[in-house]
Amino acid sequence: MDAHERGTVTVLISGAMVLAAMMMWWAAQFGGAMVERSKAQTAADAAALAAAVAGEQAAYNLATANGAVLVSVSLVNSARGTDAHVTVRVGDGEASADAHYEQPPPPPPPPSVGPTTTEVQSSQPSSTEVASTTTMDTGGNVSS
Repeated sequence: MDAHERGTVTVLISGAMVLAAMMMWWAAQFGGAMVERSKAQTAADAAALAAAVAGEQAAYNLATANGAVLVSVSLVNSARGTDAHVTVRVGDGEASADAHYEQPPPPPPPPSVGPTTTEVQSSQPSSTEVASTTTMDTGGNVSS
């Protein structure tokens, strides 16, 4: 192997190392973006549920607690309940979520007050039943 061939190998290895370093940097950037997107989606889901149940301030509080910036909140109230659409941002990641809160049904009416019919079972024998008593004395004699 002459000196010229050795120089070629050094250039090839240097190029491969630069390419490997660029791929690791890209993987780190992609992984960081995926983490930010995941955090943004979690914050958006929580904020949308909070907005549907308790309003815009609750959405702001939950988004902030999850490390996000609340970008927008949209609430629509109807006879069926409340629909919420929320958009949040975490770093460069942005996510949106929708939630629906249905109002619970009204409580059932209280029981009516007044006379009720209750069947009472008596432990006394009725006039058609015959009561009998059997006794035994100390001598072993049985009497009815």
